[in-house]
Parts: sequence; C-alpha cells; structure tokens
Amino acid sequence: MNTLLSLDVSDLEPPEPLERIIAAVTTLQADQALVVTHRREPFPLYKALSELGFASKSICLSVNVYQILIWPDGRDDLYALARRSLPSCA
Repeated sequence: MNTLLSLDVSDLEPPEPLERIIAAVTTLQADQALVVTHRREPFPLYKALSELGFASKSICLSVNVYQILIWPDGRDDLYALARRSLPSCA
C-alpha cells in the first residue's frame, strides 16, 4: 500500500535540514514517498537524492515555504500521491 510521509525542516539551520532529509529518505520503503516542508529551496539536496535513486520536485508555495516531493525513481504513482497532498493552488 502506497503511503506518504511528511517532514518539516523549516525551523532548522543548515546543515541539519539536509541531514534530516537524507536520513528520512534512506529509511523509505519502496512504496513510500516523502513530502518535506522547507523555508528555502535545498539545491544541494537534489544531487544526493539522485545518487540515492530518488526523484524529487520542489514547489514554492509562498515566500519562504517550499514543499519538496521525494519518491523512489520510476515510481510515478508515488509522485502522483505526493502531488495530491499539496494545496490546490500549488
């Protein structure tokens, strides 16, 4: 069963958001996706995710509010699940 997990790192100072996201991603099961709330777009994260076999998409919801969708590469159904969790304006 596909599941969606969430993680809010918006109150953390670097490098803790990156460390927490990587730790969470490495525990994901094949049927899980992660939605991260962050106060900035985490550019250093994208290469690390790709190297770990994950796809991602960042969406800016408002000033200083980003949602980063993370799912196992090739699992477009999990991307769709994560995308549906976003506010309708995103």
